[in-house]
Amino acid sequence: MEKPAFTAEQVKEFQECFDTFDQDNNKSISRRELHALLHTVGHKVDAKGLENLLIQYDSDESGTIDFPEFLLLVERLLKHKASNFSEDELESFRESFNAFDKNGDGSINKSELRSLLRIVGEKYHAAAIANSMDQFDSNKDNTIDFDEFLILANKLIKNTTTA
Repeated sequence: MEKPAFTAEQVKEFQECFDTFDQDNNKSISRRELHALLHTVGHKVDAKGLENLLIQYDSDESGTIDFPEFLLLVERLLKHKASNFSEDELESFRESFNAFDKNGDGSINKSELRSLLRIVGEKYHAAAIANSMDQFDSNKDNTIDFDEFLILANKLIKNTTTA
């Protein structure tokens, strides 16, 4: 994962927030502490969503979120907020994403993307699927993660409202 671009002042504010929720002062946020933090900032997340966040952002697989991992999570949450989708829409998109993420690895591969596009009425051939994957796979890992999925969803919504 790449390092998020925050100002020194933002990092300081995020560190204060992190420290507030790190109740046992062990320099990491547990599952329980993360749930409390997300709830406090108004981000509703169920047990599966919390587990997905831990899988995605706990890069050292410690079972907790340390500060560098926390910064990546904050960056994601800020992107979601900037997507102009409501919490309910984000939750609905998360459910849709999870439904197409057949193997539960937190990403959608080409086959899963083909299924998704077929259901939303987009008839794509193999070349178009590869193009969609290239267009929305910003980190070039040959899968679509949830953040990339939101960009795809936004484009699909714009296409249906302008058609």
